Amino acid sequence: MRKVTRKSLWQVTSLCALFVLGGCAETVSTREGQAIHTVPMVYTWSASFEQVGLESAKQDVRTLINKNWDLVANKGLDLQWSTNQGKQLATSLRQELIERGVDAKHISFTQESLDNNKDVAVRFHYTKVVTEVCTPSKIGQFGAYSEGCFAENSRWQAMVNPEKMLSSQPVAK
Repeated sequence: MRKVTRKSLWQVTSLCALFVLGGCAETVSTREGQAIHTVPMVYTWSASFEQVGLESAKQDVRTLINKNWDLVANKGLDLQWSTNQGKQLATSLRQELIERGVDAKHISFTQESLDNNKDVAVRFHYTKVVTEVCTPSKIGQFGAYSEGCFAENSRWQAMVNPEKMLSSQPVAK
């Protein structure tokens, strides 16, 4: 029979303690990146001066710009015209926007043939972020679901230019 020494007793005790403590450890799932989709969106407003009148169209477009001022100030807009009156309105709008602080580089100013005999059109471009639906945590199952989902969703939703955060390079699989 083998003699039990202090060293072997210490090794057996350490090994048992390791198994006991390892069995009590909580399993934490690996954290995956956020699943997001960026969707380019375009708002378009256009008017025919014969139908609504020049002054009414001016008032409508100024109201539209004021309601969407954050979008206009950060992203800019496209001004398009197809008639001389449309050009006059687009020119005055462009000047007003530059005076209010919109960078001239963010204002596209072009002559286009517009649909349905419209005289002027204004377009806003922005990127909408669509994020995944988060699974709420449950008591006793901490770590079983992805953590930080709500914080990551909020971070992506709050970005002014989310498309700049995404790499233009394709992802290798």
